[in-house]
Amino acid sequence: MVVPAGSLVLSSRAPVGNVSIAEVPLATNQGCKAIVPNKSQVDSEFLLVLLPLLKNSLNSVSSGSTFVELSATQLGDTRLAVPPLDEQAAIVKYLAHVDDKINRFIRAKRRLIELLNEQKQALIHQAVTKGLDPNVPMKDSGVERLGEIPAHWNLRPLGRFIVLQRGIDITKDQQVEGDFPVISSGGVSSFHNSGTSKGPGVLLGRKGSVGTVHYSPGPYWAHDTTLWVREFGQNHPRFIYYLLLNLDLKRFDTGSSNPTINRNIVHTELVAVPDFAEQAEIASEVDGKLEAIANGVEKSQKEIDLLREYRTRLVSDVVTGKLDVREAAAPLPEIEAEFGSSDDEIDPVSDEEDAEEDVNDRNST
Repeated sequence: MVVPAGSLVLSSRAPVGNVSIAEVPLATNQGCKAIVPNKSQVDSEFLLVLLPLLKNSLNSVSSGSTFVELSATQLGDTRLAVPPLDEQAAIVKYLAHVDDKINRFIRAKRRLIELLNEQKQALIHQAVTKGLDPNVPMKDSGVERLGEIPAHWNLRPLGRFIVLQRGIDITKDQQVEGDFPVISSGGVSSFHNSGTSKGPGVLLGRKGSVGTVHYSPGPYWAHDTTLWVREFGQNHPRFIYYLLLNLDLKRFDTGSSNPTINRNIVHTELVAVPDFAEQAEIASEVDGKLEAIANGVEKSQKEIDLLREYRTRLVSDVVTGKLDVREAAAPLPEIEAEFGSSDDEIDPVSDEEDAEEDVNDRNST
């Protein structure tokens, strides 16, 4: 059956309760239920903000052995508290304005996080290819991605400085709970009662999450999906960690269907390296600056999370009548609501005018 535009489409099996509004006439498959609002009693956009509040209750009445499903009868028996149409319109208008401001703020914070992460990469690149002293004599490396390097640094294949070793496979059944992190290409996956290295250690994603770089301050088990630095030679482990982060190791992928890195190819990569003392100084300086960047990212993410929580509470209070917004909504202009879209799905700020508006909004709050 085809339902008209303005109908609500609600997911009715794993997951139950996700909802969107139909912009064109459509038919749904068995994984969704369509709700055609009675326009004399309820507005589609009001339902779009009300139904997500019922997600937990809809899941609680759903049933099924293989997967949970909400039947048409169970959905039809769900009782709704609906105000008059004029109050519904006021609620939708008010929440649209709040949602717009929150989304603008979140977009700005997400952009800030992107810029901080770009700053992190630029900082690492500068430190491990140019050093800390801007006045040091430089020389042409002959390597395009390196450009000029400090004249006193050694330019050699990576394999002359460190030795990479393939990790050792260990299944979940073979592991005994302990204090040694099992580090796979994706990071720490579990803990075992013994390790393959005493640490500190640096590991690369060999297959799966190819090109990732991980650092372990203490003993660890290097999983088969990684390459780990077996020998650091006369090099500082933390500097080597940053050096490898800067190499964009994904480009060494030699797999066709399954991404894989061959250590013999990685060993041939030309890198520029100072002596141990300068490596330690660089690593310490980068650690400090990256901690400040990480704090900025964490703060911005917390602000995003708090705003999302605030929006959820506000919507609940407004839609359930705990907060009367009719007076506040009256002078507000009509805007297009973005209900039903995650702020992660909304296009980021892309021009200077919108960016300036975001700054003004933040300054006024």
